[in-house]
Amino acid sequence: MDYSYYRGLQFLASQIQQNTSRPSHSDIMFLYLCSAHRKELENYSPADVKETFERLLAEVEKYNYNHENLYYRGLLLQLFMRVGKTDIAHNLAKKLLADSEYTDEMGRFWQENRGGYLWHEAPVETQAILIHALKTAGYEREANEAARWLLKQKETTAWESTPATAAAVMALLETASGSLPDNLSTTSVTIGNDRIESGADGNEDGYMSRTWNGPVTPDKGTITISSNHQGISWGALYHTFTQNLDDVENSGNGMQLKRTLWRIVSDAQGERLEEVTPGTMLRMGDRIKVKLELTLDRTYEYLQLKSERAASMEPVNTGAGYTYNLTHDILYYRSPANTSDDLYIERLQSGSYTIEYDLYVQKTGTYSMGLATIQCLYAPAYRAITPNTVLKVE
Repeated sequence: MDYSYYRGLQFLASQIQQNTSRPSHSDIMFLYLCSAHRKELENYSPADVKETFERLLAEVEKYNYNHENLYYRGLLLQLFMRVGKTDIAHNLAKKLLADSEYTDEMGRFWQENRGGYLWHEAPVETQAILIHALKTAGYEREANEAARWLLKQKETTAWESTPATAAAVMALLETASGSLPDNLSTTSVTIGNDRIESGADGNEDGYMSRTWNGPVTPDKGTITISSNHQGISWGALYHTFTQNLDDVENSGNGMQLKRTLWRIVSDAQGERLEEVTPGTMLRMGDRIKVKLELTLDRTYEYLQLKSERAASMEPVNTGAGYTYNLTHDILYYRSPANTSDDLYIERLQSGSYTIEYDLYVQKTGTYSMGLATIQCLYAPAYRAITPNTVLKVE
């Protein structure tokens, strides 16, 4: 440790209050920094720093740290392992794992780790700290599972800062354990009678792609993927084709979208909603509320939602701009176009959301409402679509 580091520890020690009811975040950070240089602390550090360290360590041992912020629980776990308090460390690790969730698709994650306004609430950095803490405590398998969550998050979201990227890369390298692909590792994909292998196109990073033009034969429906390394591999298969509008069915990958139409009826008791069904006869001048119910299985960024509109309808609000739905906690930019309402969403956490907007019926006849589609522009494989609705207006 250099002189400036000593001075920094002295300053932190001078700011720490005695006899507080619970250790503050600054206290935990002070202990964490000192524990990283325990040997130098014993031999060279000023007496006031050593005394503060020992006093705070004794207080933290008695503290109910299980209700602490995830980031600081990760720091405390590493602290206790560094100072030889392994029993406390393993109890903390077990509680951390009990609070986590695990799926084969997403790996190990914590629902509490959803981000916030404070720097110690950053989700990527928090996950990286927890990975390092679990690995330090000897929980190799659980640390690798948590690292999978980082990779799956990168698939649909961006690591939004340099510290986040650095922390994530360090955590992934730390848990690689020789599972990173090398020149001898191959991943092969067999589609029908066609076989492609990683590196065949000269890409040593393992990336491969293939495009088939023309009719897709039935044998292409059989797909086999094999790999001879222990790392994670994933990809996507896109099938582009045309289909009659009325034959499109509700489908989704990673997200689900449902669109319903409701007629706003005014009477003596106020306004009420009547669902528009295939047998509903609309009239010119009716006001229709469009409800888009969206369910996400993970966090997504850069979403585009395109809800097509029947030729007999026009939006009540024709101006483009941001809308914040306080009830469902969703912010989006809405841009009405000639034949659709286009919405752009920067970021959404996993969960369920509802988006609403109103239309006016202006023409008589039979019309198709069209489709509603949402897609993650960052990862196009994740999308959802709703079927067409036929409307009759008299």
